[in-house]
Amino acid sequence: MASQKQNQRDLEGHRHSALGILIIALAAYILFATVSSSTSPAWTGYLGLYIVKLLLEKTVGFGVFLLPLLLTFMGGIMLTRQEPKSLKIRLTGFILFFLTFICACQMVFPRYYLNAGYLWIKGAGGAMGFLLNFIFLGLIGSVGTVIVLSAFLVISMVLFFNITSFEAFS
Repeated sequence: MASQKQNQRDLEGHRHSALGILIIALAAYILFATVSSSTSPAWTGYLGLYIVKLLLEKTVGFGVFLLPLLLTFMGGIMLTRQEPKSLKIRLTGFILFFLTFICACQMVFPRYYLNAGYLWIKGAGGAMGFLLNFIFLGLIGSVGTVIVLSAFLVISMVLFFNITSFEAFS
């Protein structure tokens, strides 16, 4: 009975390790696709050119530059074989940080890509940043948006780095 539980834990640990390695490999691929030429599929093929360079960049804007770093960090956390509950909390912090980042980019640079055909992809936050910014600015205005984004940034760091309030101030 005890050996069956140990085998189950080992299998779960191997899944986390394999997924962590795949996430790090995806981060490396996104990084190479992001820094490669926007007209030639030489480094990353057509998948890198069309999916990462054209679709992902228009969807998350400047977030495409932050994504490899955050994915690498998340993959490293998965390699440490932490508990699934801890991984879910850190993943929530990762997603919240990423969304906060692209919303802030959209707010600071609303017309970064001047040659983009549509208003919703002209900003540095991409389509997702435009949508989040549109919602926040419409509901709570610019000052409220800055306050909420600041709060989301702090919350995401607490979740992502697994910091409690007592650890932060001691």
